[in-house]
Amino acid sequence: MSVRVRRGAAALLAASVLCLTVACGGGGGGGEEKPAADAPAAEPLTAEQMAAAVLVLEDLPSGWAETTAPTSGDLPPRAAEPECQPLADMMGGTVGGAEAGGSADFQQDGGRTELTQQVFTFPGTGAADRVAAIGEAVEACPAVNFTVEGSEVPVKIARTDAPKIGESSESFAMTLAFAPGVEVTADLVVAQEGTGFTRVAFVNDGGAEAGKTHTDLVTRVGDRFVEGVRG
Repeated sequence: MSVRVRRGAAALLAASVLCLTVACGGGGGGGEEKPAADAPAAEPLTAEQMAAAVLVLEDLPSGWAETTAPTSGDLPPRAAEPECQPLADMMGGTVGGAEAGGSADFQQDGGRTELTQQVFTFPGTGAADRVAAIGEAVEACPAVNFTVEGSEVPVKIARTDAPKIGESSESFAMTLAFAPGVEVTADLVVAQEGTGFTRVAFVNDGGAEAGKTHTDLVTRVGDRFVEGVRG
């Protein structure tokens, strides 16, 4: 399976979502989001904070290598139902209303296992609002169609059990069926700390042993993200 197809399958945020999705270059506008309750207004993160919140190779166990995600000018996916659009937005290279910070892409076992992270910042409560909207979409959209590059792609969404990151986070699996028997599943995590927002995607074709590392990887990403935001 090509890198391009695998990336179109992810997240994610973000090959973008999340190194594993298409870097679309178009903002994911998403549907209307509900404000996060009692979230204090705050200034967006600085460029230095966002850079410090991005995973580096030294944070990972041995066996991982840095890689570079290809970019694409394709339009961002659209969800068939408006309430599911926050999930489709996770496949875009940008996030509507947010300022992009940095990203990191890693692979293991010759690219059979991939990990990617992107960091953004929102004004006010935007980061918390975005995580809340994604959580609502996960509950509302166990199955949905995304329009990807002019074609409809069936997508299954399922909440997953992953370590919590920051002040709020959501974790879920996204399985895209590009053709009969051709599916790609990405484990996605989105999280908020203050005005910072991160999205992480993990795609594993390396078997059960590689899959066992997911919890550890989420913890490592979360530690780096929170520490970078807090300075």
